[in-house]
Formats: sequence, structure tokens, C-alpha cells
Amino acid sequence: MTRAGDDIPPDVLRFLEESIDSVPQLETLLMMFAEQDRAWLVADVASRNYTSETRAVETLNALVRRHLVSSEGEPPRFRFDPGKDETHALVGDLARCYQKNLSRIAMLIHSKPSTSITEFARAFDLKKDR
Repeated sequence: MTRAGDDIPPDVLRFLEESIDSVPQLETLLMMFAEQDRAWLVADVASRNYTSETRAVETLNALVRRHLVSSEGEPPRFRFDPGKDETHALVGDLARCYQKNLSRIAMLIHSKPSTSITEFARAFDLKKDR
């Protein structure tokens, strides 16, 4: 029997640990990765993920803060925009892994500390870097 994550590359696991706090964040990121030329409205993301617009805004803002998605205009339109080629390639690897290991990756995300605890800890990381 293999442990959760054994067939998921270490760099993908690290990315999940550092950059993704919820399945909606992951699915939003992968949805935007799949349609990179598209600019997404909050309503589009909410509809595609079967969630409220409030939850979609929270999800998108988290991805913007992590420099995975950019926002422009009014109303804001969001686009996959990781900024670094390595991150772009890593999200592609993640997309392939998620297709093969959907439940395993979802379990890894659900086993992480809550988003509020993670955000609180990240606030201290940001201050430490100053």
C-alpha cells in the first residue's frame, strides 16, 4: 500500500503545501490554467465552481496574493498569470497529477491547517521578510 502523495512529485507536493489552501483554490487555478487566454469575471468563476460570488472573490484574492492570478479592470477580470516560467510548468504538472490523483490531492489539501491559521502564519512570514 502506498502513502498519499507517493506518486505525486515532491515539487508538486511542495507547491500544494505552500500555495493552495482549499480545493476551490486548486480548481479555480487549474480552470484558469486550462483557459489561459480567457479573462474571468467573478460571476464566471462562481458559476463554474458552483459557489457563491463571495467565496469566488475570496478564492481569487488568495490566488492573486500568491502571484498565481492577476486582476485588471472594473469589474475585475482575472487571468492565470504566475509570472515565472517555473511556476507555469509546475501548475501544468499539478494539472496532470490532479487528473490521476484527484481524491489523493483533495485529501492532502483537506488535511492541511485551516485557511485562517495558514493566512495568520503567512502574515508573520511577510513581516519577517521586511
